[in-house]
Amino acid sequence: MFCYTLLFLVFIKFFDKDWQSGLFSLIMLLANLRFLSFFNRVDIEPLFVLFSFLMFYFSYLYLFVAPKRIYQYLFYVFLTAGVLTRGPLNFFYLPGLLVYGLLTKDKRVFKILLNPLGWLILLIPSLGWYGYGYVAFGKEIFKEFLDTDVKTRLLDRARDPWYYYFKHLLLNFWFCFIFLFYLIWKQKAYHKEKAKEIWHKLIQNKEVFFLSTVAIIPVFLLSFTGKKFDKYLLWVYPFWAIIFSKIFVENFPTSFLLILKKFLLGLFLINLIILGTITFHHLTQLSYQLHVIKREIVQGSLAFWQKENPVIIFYASGPVKVLTREEDLLTFLNQGYNIISEEKIPQGKLKKNFVDPYKQTVWYVFS
Repeated sequence: MFCYTLLFLVFIKFFDKDWQSGLFSLIMLLANLRFLSFFNRVDIEPLFVLFSFLMFYFSYLYLFVAPKRIYQYLFYVFLTAGVLTRGPLNFFYLPGLLVYGLLTKDKRVFKILLNPLGWLILLIPSLGWYGYGYVAFGKEIFKEFLDTDVKTRLLDRARDPWYYYFKHLLLNFWFCFIFLFYLIWKQKAYHKEKAKEIWHKLIQNKEVFFLSTVAIIPVFLLSFTGKKFDKYLLWVYPFWAIIFSKIFVENFPTSFLLILKKFLLGLFLINLIILGTITFHHLTQLSYQLHVIKREIVQGSLAFWQKENPVIIFYASGPVKVLTREEDLLTFLNQGYNIISEEKIPQGKLKKNFVDPYKQTVWYVFS
């Protein structure tokens, strides 16, 4: 909640001289059910969205407000913060910046991207952090990152459809795409000559063109990855809200914009009701599941087999040992311990099982 609140404050600051576009951008984000659903969640995504937007904000200030070096360095500070929060996902922002620079021949883009001190700001904390992890915990600490984040999500052959991210973008901004398609039809932008005219106007309006590249290209590049998750789009949603608002403000009359604003506010209220209902149901169910775990599972002497469960650790009265060797497993079973495992083990007798209320995985208790 705190991260989203800061994000909205930066949003307001971003639109100092264009309050109407800023208002529409903010309402569009609030009307986006998926984006709004993270508002009250204990998750790294809102923090990553905040850092990514600040990264974008300082690159925008450098390119369109004042070419101050401090903006370059702050761009790298928040790029680094994003990398340390969620991994190199916001690196997908850099190709959009590069494409804008190449097509407009804006040399300031290359001053940002080729800033040696900026790359040191990025590399020293990032490599230092991962280096410390390797020294302190060994290479096994990176196994999940390499196997899951790189191999499965980026390179896995069992790919989700290439249009996965575009589908979710369309579903989450459906109200914007309806009016965008109406504009395309109204202005006959589907005709070849008209499309060329709009393209030339877009190139000349460098600010709008910049916003378009940093909004579209990350989604396009992410579409080539293997395993896809729609939450990976959250950080680009503010860019899409900004570009939609600018298009609508420039192409629709004030009377229509007033109606659109009321419609979006109504959609926001509907989203609040939906999310409130879902949250209430989820919390009720979660409370019951945790009560069952405290009453029936966290009893007697406990030990884990191969992997710990955070819920059990939280409610246990003392430290719970993780067993990794079969001889230790047999010893603890003979001493009357309850062994909690995510996999079935033949050495013990199955006593009961339970569902982790957060990850929805089944765990077993053996005695």
